[in-house]
Amino acid sequence: MQIDLVGLLKDATGATVTIVLVEVELNVSVKSLYGRGHAYDGDASHVRRLCQYWTLTQSDPVTVQAIEEQAIGDHHLSEPIVAGAAG
Repeated sequence: MQIDLVGLLKDATGATVTIVLVEVELNVSVKSLYGRGHAYDGDASHVRRLCQYWTLTQSDPVTVQAIEEQAIGDHHLSEPIVAGAAG
């Protein structure tokens, strides 16, 4: 598993918003009624790669605002970094 910080900003309400890229390989299989494991979707491999951008609001508790698949969320990498005064 790998989690990378992609963005950190304040939203209109002043709450801190964090964008992270989550990458993980999952072992996915389906068990039959008799307990035998079978590959998902008939694929020979049980491994699936998950790559998503998670947008988190730093409140109490931390809230997941959005989850985007990599192809949709790649725009986070090309957006300009905007710095602002803390407070």
